[in-house]
Amino acid sequence: PRGRRVAVLSNSGGPATSTADHIGKSDLELAKFSPQQLDSLQKLMPHTGSCQNPIDLTFSSDLSIFSEKLPRLLSQSHENDAILLYGLFGADLFNRVVERAKKRDPKRPDWKTPQMEESVAEAMANSLKNCPKPVLGSSFNIRGDQSIRRLMRKGNIPFYNGPEQAVQALEAMWRYSRIRECLSQRKMEV
Repeated sequence: PRGRRVAVLSNSGGPATSTADHIGKSDLELAKFSPQQLDSLQKLMPHTGSCQNPIDLTFSSDLSIFSEKLPRLLSQSHENDAILLYGLFGADLFNRVVERAKKRDPKRPDWKTPQMEESVAEAMANSLKNCPKPVLGSSFNIRGDQSIRRLMRKGNIPFYNGPEQAVQALEAMWRYSRIRECLSQRKMEV
């Protein structure tokens, strides 16, 4: 990353707060959005969400907000240097939830989670395809959900098991970029 300013995008308030806490304990910082950026974000948010950083969708039935619109807006913004995503749970988790719900209500309609997962992954990959900044993701369920691994490959977005690991990885990237910058300056002085 070119700087320390991180935008956090989450579909849930708890992990968004946890990610922000880990950023606060690192050498990184939460990006502060201008009134213009907040206005652009607010236009996309559901009434239950928050456009303050960390951005929390809480609940949105429009998957394109999380998978396309907000990632594209953040990737084009000059107000953040990196993006941390939380919440692409993948189809395996949704399938377990649907199976439990079907046991309670056999008449419940079938959700097409594998198709939904592929659609979300492809949309996010396309919206972040030319992103000039690092994008990392995290989920608390990465080990138990094979579909997240498919999302990682499809979108070329590294995912970590929980926000702490994602923040640590991003901080290491930032420190490495500072080291390279210092070495480059020393070569110019010689």
